[in-house]
Amino acid sequence: MSFRPVTAFLGVGLALATAGLLATDSDARERIRDFGSSFLDVDYDQRFTPGVDIPLAHLLGPDDNFFRASMVGPNWTPLPTPVGIVLQGNVKLIDGLFLEADHIRVRGKVTGFADENITLWADDALIVEPRARIANLGLIRLRGSNLAQIGDRAKLVGKDYGFISFGSYSLTRIGDNVKLQALNRARDPDMYVWSNGQIEIGSGLKFKGGELSVFTISAEAGNVELERFNFRGGQLYVAAGGEPGEAFQISMKRSSFSAKNKDFGFVQMWTSRGPGGVRPPDAITLDKTRFQVAFCEFFPDIPPVRGCAAQY
Repeated sequence: MSFRPVTAFLGVGLALATAGLLATDSDARERIRDFGSSFLDVDYDQRFTPGVDIPLAHLLGPDDNFFRASMVGPNWTPLPTPVGIVLQGNVKLIDGLFLEADHIRVRGKVTGFADENITLWADDALIVEPRARIANLGLIRLRGSNLAQIGDRAKLVGKDYGFISFGSYSLTRIGDNVKLQALNRARDPDMYVWSNGQIEIGSGLKFKGGELSVFTISAEAGNVELERFNFRGGQLYVAAGGEPGEAFQISMKRSSFSAKNKDFGFVQMWTSRGPGGVRPPDAITLDKTRFQVAFCEFFPDIPPVRGCAAQY
């Protein structure tokens, strides 16, 4: 696949970052880790069953932030049947978190207070329920092998230098009015929504980031359809398709793209080539969509777009 995000405009203020992280780590140490009412869903029914399911706090010691359901650990011996993890309540993390199970569900509010990673890997499905929220100072990596899904009005927030990756090998699904945010004090966070298969995006997706923030949407084997999508940040990349052979489409309706940095704002839309290496002329369609960016690039090329100061 020839789609490659261009990051020439990105830069990191190392001295400022170091000072910020030292203050952040100090603040984090003063907080208390709390897993809320999260639990290992042994009977795989998404509800806590006393005597069967295990509170997550019983599986992770005071200095432990790693749990894999397929591995032997404190108070746990792997089972031959699928097990899940449910994160619910007000989860507070001061040292990051790594969880892997067949099914992972985020039902409450997860907040990371230190520059450590939050990684949730589901061998089947990862579900961020409607109105749930995940925020972290460090990386947020969310993967569901067969399904990765964000429910309506859920929110993912990357603070400071936070990086967010959300996707699946098969199907990535985003509900209505989902918010993805890289806080304004962040200088160059990246945010990726990806799928090796298809991506389904509901109405009203909103991205808000700093002037050098980069947001990528990439579906390897499907169309990308956006309606009432609102982008306010640095650079936007949208890709539909992978290797040449099957043509996919990008369509946008009633959407808006506004770059915070008028000199470096960039939008690229890329679709794969169909049979014979040809992209259909309607591979990219824009309906009632507004741009306010310095540079735009479309594959295939489309007629001049109002609001793109320069179009390649």
